[in-house]
Amino acid sequence: MQPSGPAQPPYQPLTPQGPMPYGPPPRRMRLSPARLAVIAGILVAAVVGAAYYLVAIAPQPRIVLTDSTYTTTGCGAFGPNHFTYTWTFTLINTGDADGFGTVKFYVVQGVEVAENVYFIPQHSQITKGGSVNSPDCAMTYYPYLNLVGVTKA
Repeated sequence: MQPSGPAQPPYQPLTPQGPMPYGPPPRRMRLSPARLAVIAGILVAAVVGAAYYLVAIAPQPRIVLTDSTYTTTGCGAFGPNHFTYTWTFTLINTGDADGFGTVKFYVVQGVEVAENVYFIPQHSQITKGGSVNSPDCAMTYYPYLNLVGVTKA
């Protein structure tokens, strides 16, 4: 038996009708004040946590000054017109990081004469020295020194 008409294609072709609709355009996301506050709170907590770690938890030097002694020379009949104080002291770093210790030398109460910065490796000690001069021979001086600053290397 023969077909009675021309053969039909097995599918119906789509006729072009313009662009295919994909739905409405996407909406712009707006952050509500509550969401914005939560994001800001998370960022602030992250910054505070990072700062705490770097300052309190991260390895730091712990430097102390010990065993300070000095000798006095000068102001004799044939010596210079000032006292010379020659210091010896030990700086100990018990911390987990290398550091610098700043030592100030004084001859008169509260009047700084010299300042030196020393490097102290972690878990070690160094013995150092220094000399300072008094202004004159007119009075008795009470020299002293202090560790005034510690910074991480």
